[in-house]
Parts: sequence; C-alpha cells; structure tokens
Amino acid sequence: MKLTARIAAAIALAFSAPAMAQDAPAVVGAWETTMETPMGNFSATMTVSEAGGAYAVEMAEQLPEGMPPMESAISNVAVEGSTVSFDRTLTTPQGPMELKYSFTANGDAITGEANSAFGAMAITGSRAGE
Repeated sequence: MKLTARIAAAIALAFSAPAMAQDAPAVVGAWETTMETPMGNFSATMTVSEAGGAYAVEMAEQLPEGMPPMESAISNVAVEGSTVSFDRTLTTPQGPMELKYSFTANGDAITGEANSAFGAMAITGSRAGE
C-alpha cells in the first residue's frame, strides 16, 4: 500500500510542476534590454524575481567604455499579469536621477519605457538566452 501511495504522490507532483510553472507571471526571469537615449543606446540585463508573493528587480548595465558605473536603488516594484513597473534612482555625477519603468512581456519579447525629467525613452528586449 505504501508503494501505491508513493507512486500516486510522484504522479501528482509530476503533473502539478508544469501547472505551477505556468502560474509564474510572464515577466519573471532575465531579459536582455536596450534603451534608446539621446546619448545613444544603453544595454542592460534586467532580472525580475518573485519570492513569497513579493517581486524584485535587478538591473545590470553594460556601460560604454569610459562611462563610470552608477549606483542605483529600485523600489515600488509591481507586477500585474505580463506587466512590471518600478521606480529607480540613479546616482550620477550630476546628482540623482529619478526613472519610472514600465514593461510588458509578450512571449520571449519585452517592450517598455523609462520616464524621467528628460522624457520617455523606449526600451526593447528579449528573454536572456533566447
């Protein structure tokens, strides 16, 4: 009887794992992005993660040669369906820069924009590894 219970549990787990994976919002994962700015295009890897119902975003820029790295803080992360939004404060040599990001995932593609005092900047990307 115990063997039957173990087999039933294994089958139930096998069928529930794909269902759990499908429940993850479309934006969760790593994305290779490009932001179009007046100073040229900037690339970054954006990673959206979820733990215990709370979401977090990490940004890792690939800065042009000679540009110093900038510290940043991300807050107010919200995920609704296939959309993620968050605020980001960059510490620049000219002072802090406030950005408001919004992205929508569609399969392995993502589009969005970052809004700042200088206006909106378009961002496109694809799922990392795709």
